[in-house]
Amino acid sequence: MVSLTAFDELFERVYDASNIARDLGGLVTPEFYQDFYTVVTKGPSYIFEHAIEHQPKFYNLIKDCNFYVGEYHWMDIKTPEIMYFCFTELNGHFLSLEPRRARNGVYESYDYKLAMDPPRYNELIESLPKSIAMSYYYRITAIGIAEDPPFDPSRLLGKDWHCFDDVAAFHNVTDWESYLPLWFQRPAGESPDRLQIRSLLDTRRMGGSKMMQLAMSLSDTVVKVPYGDGDQLMVDKGSSHRRIYHLHRGRLDEPRILIRPAEAIDSYVEHTLLSRPEPFDFLPYSQTFKQAGII
Repeated sequence: MVSLTAFDELFERVYDASNIARDLGGLVTPEFYQDFYTVVTKGPSYIFEHAIEHQPKFYNLIKDCNFYVGEYHWMDIKTPEIMYFCFTELNGHFLSLEPRRARNGVYESYDYKLAMDPPRYNELIESLPKSIAMSYYYRITAIGIAEDPPFDPSRLLGKDWHCFDDVAAFHNVTDWESYLPLWFQRPAGESPDRLQIRSLLDTRRMGGSKMMQLAMSLSDTVVKVPYGDGDQLMVDKGSSHRRIYHLHRGRLDEPRILIRPAEAIDSYVEHTLLSRPEPFDFLPYSQTFKQAGII
């Protein structure tokens, strides 16, 4: 059999647009499928339609990629399980994509507001600038580089958005309550809530070739790194201002905000997918709250 990708040997079978079944993977519940078929058959021009305008550097990298689904037989458990992974190969990376769930088997004409995902995911997506939300989340749930293909897609534009206290813990900061009011922009009298501020991207050094992290979620088993190493981006999911906050090298005492978020994230995604060795610098794209006129 001719190999479709460098990762074929990981799977029992690999499906492409020529042989994928519309209902591959079967029903998740009686109401919906996870829609591998649309992602694979429609390809980048459909799945990332809005990135053409808003994230051109990312789209230029992914536009010629083919999408696949690998059938993985997990035998290291009492009851063997068949798992499916949607992916593409890009610059040597196993780039994992998580398709949306198609309501009642209806495919192709859905967006995130119609998908069968928990409402809290929609709240997070709607807290992003529209250029970012539409580019990356309109027709999929997550995209990430798998650290141990096909598992551990820890460099994600994903959906497990960590809370403010977790972000502080990544920098070994325990008194996060004293910093939260600095970041939490709400009317007087409304108490800060750690659940409102959620991590969006994480650029901390992880060591070796895995140093650059493109992550909205990190494994719970990830080793904490020293305070001050790397940056995070965060959003306020309870607001309507669609700001993206910038935590530079663990400086919780100095809230920053991206002033050109679409350009910053597009450049960072390109930087990461091209495996450039130097750390990405968000500072040219951000200002302190005072500089931006927020306080």
